[in-house]
Amino acid sequence: MRHYQLSMKKFLTLAVIGLAQIMHAQDVFVRAAIHNDTAFIRWVPGSYEVWKTGIAQGYRVERFTLDAYMDLGANAAGKGTLLTTEPLKPLAKADQAWNTLKQREPFAALVYEEIYSSKPLPADAAKRKTAQEISFGYAMKACDYSPAVAAAHGLLIKDANVQRGEVYVYLVYVNNSPALKPGMGKADPKANAAPAVARPSARGGNRFAMIGFDAAATRNAFAGYIIERSVDSVRFERMNKNLLVFAVSDAEQNKTELYYKDSLPQNGKPYWYRVRGWSYFGFEGAPSPAVRVRGKEEWTAYPEIDTCFSADNKTAQLRWKIPATLNTQQLKYFAVMRGSNAGGPFTAIKNAATLPPGTTQFTDAAPAFTNYYMVAAISNEGDTAFSYPALLQLADEEPPAAPENISGTIDSNGVVQLRWNAVNTSDLRGYRVFRCNHLQEEFVEITDSLLTQASFRDSIATQTLTRDVFYTVRAVDRVYNNSPNATPVRLNRPDKIAPVAPVFVSATHNDSAIVLKWIRSHSSDVREVKLLRITNNQPPALVNTFAAKDTTTHYTDTQAPAGADYTYQLVCTDSAGNRSTATSPQVMFRPRIHPALKEVKAQLNEETKHITLTWAAPAGPVDRYIIYRATENQPMRTYETLPGDANSFTDKQISPGNVYEYRIKAVYKSGAETVLSPGRVVKF
Repeated sequence: MRHYQLSMKKFLTLAVIGLAQIMHAQDVFVRAAIHNDTAFIRWVPGSYEVWKTGIAQGYRVERFTLDAYMDLGANAAGKGTLLTTEPLKPLAKADQAWNTLKQREPFAALVYEEIYSSKPLPADAAKRKTAQEISFGYAMKACDYSPAVAAAHGLLIKDANVQRGEVYVYLVYVNNSPALKPGMGKADPKANAAPAVARPSARGGNRFAMIGFDAAATRNAFAGYIIERSVDSVRFERMNKNLLVFAVSDAEQNKTELYYKDSLPQNGKPYWYRVRGWSYFGFEGAPSPAVRVRGKEEWTAYPEIDTCFSADNKTAQLRWKIPATLNTQQLKYFAVMRGSNAGGPFTAIKNAATLPPGTTQFTDAAPAFTNYYMVAAISNEGDTAFSYPALLQLADEEPPAAPENISGTIDSNGVVQLRWNAVNTSDLRGYRVFRCNHLQEEFVEITDSLLTQASFRDSIATQTLTRDVFYTVRAVDRVYNNSPNATPVRLNRPDKIAPVAPVFVSATHNDSAIVLKWIRSHSSDVREVKLLRITNNQPPALVNTFAAKDTTTHYTDTQAPAGADYTYQLVCTDSAGNRSTATSPQVMFRPRIHPALKEVKAQLNEETKHITLTWAAPAGPVDRYIIYRATENQPMRTYETLPGDANSFTDKQISPGNVYEYRIKAVYKSGAETVLSPGRVVKF
């Protein structure tokens, strides 16, 4: 009933869509129309509560001309012509008119009961609300079916004092209820209050006729429809005692058509049907165009397929027979239909859609693997009788083609995503996927059931030295013929295994350098090896980098400062960025011969006629510095010895016209000494 209430609101609101912008929300919904110089005003309360208030207080109806109403606008209420000198209420409970109405109108008793019944309502709020809506809905729908009942209820009034050609607006108020918004309806004589239904359709059967028509354009104008029948196309009589009502279920949201089935007195005789709408105001709409129909005997010429076989596994042979009692003069043609299963859908075979009436066999030159055949016998009047389906299954000995273009990816977690081109065949059942680690191995199936999609997700181990994995796919048809293996695809596993670390064999030093020896990594995917020198509290220093193809297994570090303790690392990196590290034993680098002093300079002072030597102090405690000097064409000799804290020397024993060369070495307190520094030559 709630559905009914909402439908009525929509229905009645459509009538005033042109004036709705000057009205506020309504509690009463009004529809008005002019028919035969009389205005009909019909309204519906907006809710159960408004309905009960209207029964108790009654309604007032005001009339305006359209021009006057538009001029007054929002101030129109109370300024029109009042049609009801007394509030319009339902007929009194004791009014004898109810008895007369009950005898004539089947819905009058229902409305009377709903208005005056004092039956108790459920205590539960939800159930009480439902009961109220049901009571309200029944009463309103009964008033739709009978305008006389609507008038007795106080929901319909006629206005005969209207001027021909004038447009009127009617306001309907709930009496003594200022909080309830009035309803408004427009009555326009130019608007067709009862339009004719468009041309209906009719189909005849065995002593019945099915009448159908599109109600989309007229359903808002009518409470229901009347079906009329004639035997001569001139005089018609009503067939349906109750109105044919347009109703929509949840499964019929797009419904637009109505159908009525009428019993025919006899077959073969022509009958004419037409449709009229029944307005909410109690007058009929114009009749629709009439349609002609005949009843006819049921078509029972069901063919019977008695042969269905294939002699060559390529074509299908069908033979059938028809009932011996059939009058072949009534048969128009046969059609052979084929489907993939017994429940259809069936489609007529192109060259067997209109076989002559005398045909009893047919050869299907292109059957499918599984075929369900039906033979249809079509009468001259377009009726069809079908045979039972007959099954023909061909033997399938040909495997499908192998899948093509397998591709795939493997993520860092070892999840494999495979794809391939779908095999284009009508009898494909699915795919099987196989895997191996080497093409010399046998492929092993990894699918536990046939795949219906041309893709597969696999998971493989990543903590393995096996770099590659291979996949292939087979296609399988409906009788489990397997295709050849597809061309395998090779995928690279994500490399999470570090390369084999090098192994230090020795770490020693001689008088001037540290000598390292090691065994190379035997991993095939080594990209580079870095040699690092590590001293206490110092970041590692890069000594050298060896490329993947470098076969070096030893190295002499001549740049390590003497007097410190060292360890060395070989950091081996593979193509995936995995690393392994080898660490050498500690080397206490205390050589007897240290590298030469650095930053040794010799400079002539022209003013003082002296040569000054400077140098950078080496690491470690120095006991003394020994200065060597040679003149041109003379051997290098010890020239001066300086204390360990000296960092310069001035040679004052020089003569003009000579060339002097100087070298320096340091002698440590441990007894070790540096090699002679490179010579520094000065001309004087």
